[in-house]
Order: sequence, then structure tokens, then C-alpha cells
Amino acid sequence: IIQGLTWSPADAAVGDKVTLIAAVTNQGSGKAHEPRLTIYIDDVAIETLDFPVIDAGQTVSRSCEWTIEATSHNIRLYIDDGNYITESDETNNEKTFIFTPLSADLVLESVGWAMENALMDNEVTFTAVVKNQGNHAAGPSQLSCYVDGVLLESRDVKLLEPGETATLTFITTVEAGLHTLKMVADSAGQVTESDETNNEWELPFSTMAPDVLVKSIT
Repeated sequence: IIQGLTWSPADAAVGDKVTLIAAVTNQGSGKAHEPRLTIYIDDVAIETLDFPVIDAGQTVSRSCEWTIEATSHNIRLYIDDGNYITESDETNNEKTFIFTPLSADLVLESVGWAMENALMDNEVTFTAVVKNQGNHAAGPSQLSCYVDGVLLESRDVKLLEPGETATLTFITTVEAGLHTLKMVADSAGQVTESDETNNEWELPFSTMAPDVLVKSIT
């Protein structure tokens, strides 16, 4: 049977190389002659490990190296995949593990806009706070600002440790009226995240247009 699976280092992240350590136990009363273990990652066989003769009651471990490719994997271990060994129970030879490495998660913690002189011009300052709410550092990325669906500018965001934030501002002039502001974190797709669906923030905003009229005539 599959006794267990561990990996080293335990705090591995996407892109890291890890060592998978599989433990196999012979819980029967006779010797298991040189069984073979197949390791499947997301249903794709990546490695076959040869074991020595395993005595009754003995547990033996074997390892292999693997590079993490995504934020979640199904790892299935199958001992005696080809049924070469006659066993008292042929139905308990495999076990599946969920592997979730450390990963970053960039979100827009807040987005706002302000006008210094609403009655004098239409210059608007947009402010965005990008946060890494994941449990692993997020490497350098980009934050893009769109006004009415048109890219205003993309700004570089420094490496963010877990829980760290970065504040960026964009300044532009817009026509008076109602507009839509959209901010997109990691717009160039530079960071592998645990959640790739929470990088956008969109909200409407309006500018005050001057309105000059004749107050009185004398």
C-alpha cells in the first residue's frame, strides 16, 4: 500500500524544484518482490521508481525530483501498476494527494480618483493600492490604467512580499462627463498567482464641467 507522500522543501512555490518522497508499506504476511511505483501528476505519468524486496510489515521510501508548474496539482501514486505481484488485496494500491504550493495573489486593495480644481480644469489623479494577499512573494509586475476602455498607462510594480502593498498614481485630463476607470494588476501576466481572476477593479467616475452664465445686466 501507499503509506504516504512528502516533499522537500515543504515551503516550495510554483517554479521551484522539489523532491517527492513516496513511502510504501507491505502490510501483508509475505515478501513483496521488487514492486514498481508509478507517479502521476495530473494524470500524466512522470516517473517510475523501483523498490527492493519489501519484507512483511516493512516500509520503504523512494524519491524523485519534479518542478512545480501550477498552483495546484493532483499527485497519484500507484504501486504495482501492472499487477505483477499477487496480493491479498489488489484494490488498495493507489492513493491521490492534493499538492498546493505557496503562491502569490495580487489584488487591488483600493482604487480612487480626485480633482484638484474641479471648476478650473479636468485634470484627474487616479490612485491604486496593489496588495499581495498570497503566501509567497510576487515578483515585479505591471499595473495598467484604462479610461473608457483606452489604455492610459502601465506602471511598474516592485516585488511585493506577502501582505505588502504598493501605491501608484496616474494623472490625465478628461472631458467633462461620466467615465469608466479600470485598473488591472499584473496586466502583463508576469506573476503566477493562486487566483488569476481577481486582478481587476472597475468603477464609474464623473467630472464637473464649468457652467458660465450671465448673472445680471445693468
